[in-house]
Amino acid sequence: MAGREEVDVWSAMLGELSRASPEGFLDAIEDGRLSDVDTLIVVCLHAIDHPRATAILTRAVGCRDWLVRYHAVRALAGRDSDEARAALVRALDDPKEMIRAEARRAMRRTR
Repeated sequence: MAGREEVDVWSAMLGELSRASPEGFLDAIEDGRLSDVDTLIVVCLHAIDHPRATAILTRAVGCRDWLVRYHAVRALAGRDSDEARAALVRALDDPKEMIRAEARRAMRRTR
């Protein structure tokens, strides 16, 4: 196995882990076993509706990597918390138009 195939297998494995054991997945991020500034990790957090996931996503909105910020904004859409709304408001001022546009869409979907 090489290259793209390895990435696909890793992606599928992380997705399954996040669905099968959301608490364990969050623990692995919080204790540093998984990076909270990795695009794939942020994408997996989208499906975890938990205050700990929301906290990680709100921090990711401030990441230097624009792709991490973009997926964090997408994942925050629809979350019912002041923390999520505040992060989306911050994203409205992001230097990348793509992220600002996604933040506007996310604000419309947030309760």
